[in-house]
Formats: sequence, structure tokens, C-alpha cells
Amino acid sequence: MNSFFSYTTLHDKALYDSMSTMLAAKSANIDTKKLEGRRIKLDEDHPATLETKNDLALLYIRQSDFDKAERLLLEAVQGRRPKLGHAHPYSKESIKTPIGLYEAWNKPEKVKEWRTKLKQIVDSEE
Repeated sequence: MNSFFSYTTLHDKALYDSMSTMLAAKSANIDTKKLEGRRIKLDEDHPATLETKNDLALLYIRQSDFDKAERLLLEAVQGRRPKLGHAHPYSKESIKTPIGLYEAWNKPEKVKEWRTKLKQIVDSEE
């Protein structure tokens, strides 16, 4: 392989990785401000606030910031189910998202716990 090509490719990858990290951090900052604005203007348990919590948690999962993601996801789950009902698609999404979090975080006991919760909801609809 041409050494210039490999240097350029590695340099481009490093630049891309750096820009991705910077954009993710900026996005998290914007989403955090959006969440605070919704908490003030709407309500802590308003569906739009809960959606923002879920979206911000997904961003934190991509950044491997699992502690922050977990807190926001649990708030979204606890808020969505009573507000929207168990059968609402967002309520189901709220149950599925922690499964992905705990898989990424390598917490199989938590994955099992949330899969059981999801199964209970699906079974109760049948």
C-alpha cells in the first residue's frame, strides 16, 4: 500500500472522528438546553419533554455516557407510561430503549429485566 495513501486515510479518519465527537458534544449541549426549555415552558411529564429526555438519552448512549442515559431513560419510561398509556407506541419505545442501553453497557441482568417488562406489556395486549 502506498504510504501517502495510508497516511491520508488515517489522517482523514482521525479528522472525521474528531469532528464527529465535536458535533455529538454540540448536539448534546443543544438537546440539554432544549430539555431545560421544555421543562420550564411545559411540564416535567409533558409528552414533548419526555420525548426530549428519550432523544438526549439516545445521544448519551452513542457517546457511551451510560449513567446519564440511564437516568433520562428511566425518567422517560416513568413519565410516558402513566401519561400516554401502556399501549401507546412511545410507551413501548420507552421500554425497548433501556434494553439497548443495557446491552451496550454489558448489563445482561438488566437486559433480561427489561425484556420481561416488554413481554408483560405485549402479553397484556393479547
